Amino acid sequence: MAGKVWKISICMMLTVLLCACTGNDMMEKKVRDLDFTVVSTEDISEELKSHIDERKEETFTLIYRDGENMYLIVGYGSQEGGGYSIRVNDLYLGEQSVCVSTSLEGPGSGKNTESEIGAGTVSYPYIVIKLETLDAPVIFDI
Repeated sequence: MAGKVWKISICMMLTVLLCACTGNDMMEKKVRDLDFTVVSTEDISEELKSHIDERKEETFTLIYRDGENMYLIVGYGSQEGGGYSIRVNDLYLGEQSVCVSTSLEGPGSGKNTESEIGAGTVSYPYIVIKLETLDAPVIFDI
């Protein structure tokens, strides 16, 4: 079993290194929009949570496949306070790749009290996007 987990981890790391690029200049021309769902923290598998926890300190992208579904994960690293959200700006099938654009939105513009935004604490905002498995590289724009 440990060998299988090790192989999955290596495949995921290679996929990220080979297929994940950042920067808007890498985005391809849109062929069609893709249907997706944002997965809540409670619905993430323990294996995927483990992979996220290993990377959460720094900004990261991750591609995870479980057979029928593909998960695109974007983490924005260590952030002061809480109350952050992540917006999916665009997710589409390009001419040769799946293209995803996200952005981190701050805890508010002075509307929240310090207790609401978690003053003095650190958070690790990330988003898990679920879509059908596609056999194409992924380009991230974060």
